Amino acid sequence: MEIPYPFIIAEVGSNWRQYNDNDENNLRCAIEHIEQAARCGVQAVKFQLFTHAELYGVRGTVKQNRYNLPRKWLPTLKIECEKNKVNFMCTAFSPEGIEVVDEFVDVHKIASAEALSSEFLSSIFKTKKPAFISLGAMTEKNLLWLLHETFEYDVAFLQCVAAYPAKLEDYNLRFIERLKGTNIPFGISDHTKHFPAFVAFGAAILGAQIFEKHFSIDFPTTPDSAHSIGVTELRYYVRDINMAIKIRGDGKKKIVEDEVYMTKLWRRNRAPFTWGVRKK
Repeated sequence: MEIPYPFIIAEVGSNWRQYNDNDENNLRCAIEHIEQAARCGVQAVKFQLFTHAELYGVRGTVKQNRYNLPRKWLPTLKIECEKNKVNFMCTAFSPEGIEVVDEFVDVHKIASAEALSSEFLSSIFKTKKPAFISLGAMTEKNLLWLLHETFEYDVAFLQCVAAYPAKLEDYNLRFIERLKGTNIPFGISDHTKHFPAFVAFGAAILGAQIFEKHFSIDFPTTPDSAHSIGVTELRYYVRDINMAIKIRGDGKKKIVEDEVYMTKLWRRNRAPFTWGVRKK
């Protein structure tokens, strides 16, 4: 899987719904999320396609289903992402939903709730497209099972805490060091509310490639508002990830440009150091 580095996903989730019973205004709001996220420098904008039944197993009331993204919007949202030079993504929550969004996405996203479902994984892999998989609410045994189920497929793993919002200390970024050894692209799905972007900055230092974060252009009460950041915060979020990547460097020890003057003017003239040899 060829992934731009970094690959930052602005997750809109349910935050597009900021007007009661007015689809036209809500569609404009969804489009504005795309435009604002693109200006912040992200690589993708993601929505979610679900029904109350797909999320909870029972049919919901009209009120409970008010955050269902209208399927008829998908072509428009895809076009708007293309206009703004970002990737369009949309998480599905059922095999039927996968069929609907597959036409519009280049990469699928698997939420933590579906990551351990053989049926769901099978539906994703039939599309023959890459998939990002969130690892929230998993045990070591669950992870081994998932590695076994996905080893033949084009996937990336996102360290995730399935809490909304999540605590900083629960993100256990040392787990990312283990993901390095799998040769699988990796990153984080960041549900923390805290700012500055400690989790994203730390993950970038450790080599994370993918960063997913909920954001909102305003703050109405939605299922995602509690763990979303605003537009200004998203701009800084992107900046801090890119800064962390610069700080991380390439791991090679060398004299940098700003050190050249010091080495010529002030460095003491010493003989090369030789291991195991000590002058008497």
